[in-house]
Amino acid sequence: MIEAMEQQIINGVRRQYLKNENLRQAIDIERASECLRVICSSRSSFHSIFSKLKDKKSESDNMRAIETLKVHIENTYKWVTNECVQEIIRSYEDPTMKDSKKKEEYILKAPIIKEEVQVLSKKISLITLKKLLIFHGIDIDLERSNSLG
Repeated sequence: MIEAMEQQIINGVRRQYLKNENLRQAIDIERASECLRVICSSRSSFHSIFSKLKDKKSESDNMRAIETLKVHIENTYKWVTNECVQEIIRSYEDPTMKDSKKKEEYILKAPIIKEEVQVLSKKISLITLKKLLIFHGIDIDLERSNSLG
């Protein structure tokens, strides 16, 4: 099941960055974050963080745990998508491409894609963080705690 969730995230990223713009589909961020929530919930490295947050410690302890959780979520998303993203970037930067006009266009798009992927990663990770807290019954006001930065 986890592999299926990983594949759904990867397929969403691939569809968003197809070279043929007519075939592109925007990634379903809600679906991707739900898949990432399932993946994160299944990993043992997350369970100790959830336990710390459920223990209702001090606000500063909770904020450290939230920051750790954010980093774990972002790293998990990057781990799932890294190979796919690298493959997309390589295809856009392909020096052996025959069509020089397209080659130039694609090479210029590669840095934009890199930046978009980072923004997408942060957005999906934040949504996933909120979903994980709800799913695991952890009641922390993220906006009040100013931990969304």
